[in-house]
Amino acid sequence: MGKAEGLRPLIIAVETPRGAPLMLFPLALDEKGALTKLIWLGGDTADYHAPLLAPDWRAALAPQSFNALWKEIRAALPAHDLIDLGKQPADIQGTDNPFMALGLDLHPAGTHMTKLGEDWESYYKSKRSSSTRKRDRNRRNNLRRLGELAYEVPQSADEIDASLDALFEQKNAFFAECGITSFLKKPGYTDFYRQMAKAHAQSGLIDVSHLRVGGEIAATNWGARFRGHYYYVLGGFTTSESGKYSPGSLFLLDLLEKETREGNIHTFDFSIGDEAYKDDWCELHFPLFDYKAASSLKGLLALLPLRLATRIKRFLKQSPRAWALAQTIRKRLGQLRRG
Repeated sequence: MGKAEGLRPLIIAVETPRGAPLMLFPLALDEKGALTKLIWLGGDTADYHAPLLAPDWRAALAPQSFNALWKEIRAALPAHDLIDLGKQPADIQGTDNPFMALGLDLHPAGTHMTKLGEDWESYYKSKRSSSTRKRDRNRRNNLRRLGELAYEVPQSADEIDASLDALFEQKNAFFAECGITSFLKKPGYTDFYRQMAKAHAQSGLIDVSHLRVGGEIAATNWGARFRGHYYYVLGGFTTSESGKYSPGSLFLLDLLEKETREGNIHTFDFSIGDEAYKDDWCELHFPLFDYKAASSLKGLLALLPLRLATRIKRFLKQSPRAWALAQTIRKRLGQLRRG
């Protein structure tokens, strides 16, 4: 995917004096614009970015600090103007993120998770009021009037492609409606999701699934399972007649129930983004952080407005009224661009 985007991979490995792996930084140089930027590999496909770390990295690094190590790494890097390493969690699978020692900025959006209970009915009732559960039932009954409902997990390559075709179409339509340029249109992105799904569908690492209403795929999902966590990466829903009855919300409900009943997932990660619906489900909320630094005068001139834009965006997102106004303006501008 990095190759498709024209990036130059820059994988940095840190080892102990005995040659044991200590840290791995999956980075890349973006040399396409006026600035050469040091960024994470993975781009928009990753909701979180971070180095790979040995659990005992801090003790193994002593007495040297990460600040000193990072200075050495920067000195050895090819020429670049700006470092932009965003969307970092403070904790990486129970291990401290070393970048936190460098004084990071808050990312405009955070991440949200919920601990699934052992019993689905108890969990569902704890998250949804009786009136909301009644509304869910009514919506499902309305969908049934349009056609038979089926929760499907495609298995063959052709079935996976059909499900992902619907997902990408739904996501692109959603982004267009919101006035957002779809990251799925970047080179290599849809190929990445297809290849990952087909390579790992049987192992359960990648979950491609959808809700079918009659002959229509009304809601879609691309998720990942890892070490008891379910990562809700991409979800889509139709805007056709069945869209009036919130098939996306009902499919999410089915997905949560399925993962709870199967018992292999203890944490459902709704990932990055502060959408209001996540508050209905999530009791765990974590900030994300950005590391930005200049490596040249040209980079410094770009860094100041970049940081200002990030802070403005975060301020807007913390004010529901301001963010709603910003979304309305963005949506209108998108409509004007489309004519």
